[in-house]
Amino acid sequence: MARILAERVDPSGSVLAVDLDTTLLERPADERIEVSSATVDVRSRPPSKFLVHLPFTVVTLSPTNPIWERTWSAFLDAIVAGDWDPQYDTRTAPGGSAPLLAMTIERMRAQMITLGADPGEIDEAQRLFADPVNTITVPTVCAARGRRPR
Repeated sequence: MARILAERVDPSGSVLAVDLDTTLLERPADERIEVSSATVDVRSRPPSKFLVHLPFTVVTLSPTNPIWERTWSAFLDAIVAGDWDPQYDTRTAPGGSAPLLAMTIERMRAQMITLGADPGEIDEAQRLFADPVNTITVPTVCAARGRRPR
């Protein structure tokens, strides 16, 4: 995320990446990225100064299943490769209660396979995701509409 922000920030600006574990950012490629190992209490920071990114995204299947985990990882790789940042609030629901997410995974199938996902595992993960015996944690979907004033 810090690298993506550094690409988009004004040339005179900078990005401060703050995390407890800075392993992935020990040597940032961009000189505009400063790395700090700490926690951030967003309540004590002015909102205009920080873009808070917590957590990347969570969709879980319970009981856990390695096929689902690999498929979800491939899905995240595919959407990030397409420059989409899925930052969600979540809710828990029975399997089969998130058809929009299931359709989105299906829509990303070709990209997931290009990135190394197994087509048979995608099919099995979709079956697990749809099974009401399983519990899933899924993103809360918010939508907004607007129209231009006349």
